[in-house]
Amino acid sequence: MPARHSRALESDALDALSPTLRSVADVLRASAGVVALVLGGSRALDRAESGSDWDLVLYYRGAIDLGPLATLGEVHAPGTWGRLMNGGAWLTVDGISVDVMLRDLDVALHWSAAAARGRYELDA
Repeated sequence: MPARHSRALESDALDALSPTLRSVADVLRASAGVVALVLGGSRALDRAESGSDWDLVLYYRGAIDLGPLATLGEVHAPGTWGRLMNGGAWLTVDGISVDVMLRDLDVALHWSAAAARGRYELDA
């Protein structure tokens, strides 16, 4: 079985979050264009330490409304970070560090299918 590096934040998983993180997740999930919100990094792997940040990956399709995310801090729009993890934000909300990464779902699916066919590219 492949290693799990992330897990979807569905309603039951959201219930276990602190009120601060729940409010961040609610803001992100309410943005137009959002398809999924996924927990990544050490928290998804149950390897987090007390000072670990929270890594949230926001999958979207088409245009995404970053207005709600911008209410939480500085946002880097799609295309500013590259083509795969293409934007996001580094936030501090009520003293909690939250990294938000943006991924276009159609691009992620395209490259996943290409990799399954043995086609890879190096992004520098």
